[in-house]
Amino acid sequence: PQQKLQRVQAALRMEAANNHAGAINAYRELIAQDPADARLHYHLALALHATLEFEAALQAARAAVRLNDTIPEFFALQALVYRGLNRLDDARAAADRGLQLDPNNIACAKVLGDICFLRGDTDEGLARLGPLFDRGCDHPQFLVVYAQLLAARGQRQDARAVLERALAKPGINPQSAAPVHLHLGSIAEKLEDFDAAWNHYTTGNRLRGLAFRPAEHDAAITDIMTVWSKDRLARLPRAKGKKSEQLVFIVGMPRSGTSLVEQIIASHPDVYGGGELNFVNNAARDLVVPTLKEPTVLA
Repeated sequence: PQQKLQRVQAALRMEAANNHAGAINAYRELIAQDPADARLHYHLALALHATLEFEAALQAARAAVRLNDTIPEFFALQALVYRGLNRLDDARAAADRGLQLDPNNIACAKVLGDICFLRGDTDEGLARLGPLFDRGCDHPQFLVVYAQLLAARGQRQDARAVLERALAKPGINPQSAAPVHLHLGSIAEKLEDFDAAWNHYTTGNRLRGLAFRPAEHDAAITDIMTVWSKDRLARLPRAKGKKSEQLVFIVGMPRSGTSLVEQIIASHPDVYGGGELNFVNNAARDLVVPTLKEPTVLA
């Protein structure tokens, strides 16, 4: 037991340090020794989710729930993984199961509100999260989701007040404050309070602590251009399915107006805007990550 405890603590430290690959290996080794420990499967799912390995994360999350179906956080994580797979109905069902266990569980409420926001179910999201908000919940991530729902319904001033309430939480850490500032920047911009928007954007990005490394960026872009040459792209397989009039894909470079185009099209009553989905990102990751020089699709 003492040896296992030390190994678990080491895995948790790797997870906290964002060494997800190391944590994944550690948790898998621990699970091989003790497959009935639900929390090991839960933490494995967390690490896999962080690396966008959603299918593997789903298996681990399901194992955690199968071993112990009384912990709301297990269902919250399962919902997050389903969301990453764009299985929003399953994500909603998992979040609901967690809230049945604990109606005040912030993790489950947050992911449920996010799913309602993605699906355009604004009123339902506000109704489901409202009781927690009215009871004074000041968790920053929860308040960000609640503010998003308010803003989606056109209540931007109310959303701004909610986010300012999040920043007023004593001892809020930089990781939690960063997204609050970034969302406040977006709302202030829409309210044409541009000085406040700039200040929030600047503060949010500073708190994120991201460092741009030009040499690493240039090397990565050069590698991608080398791998995905014109000749190699021409040799990739092509889809041969039937054409469909039900799906519209809007693609473009960042800040090129794709979100605006989606909003315009989605304003039609017969169109639903799906938001920024991760299908293409996932496909690109699967093609490039295993080996940059020899994409798996051509192996």
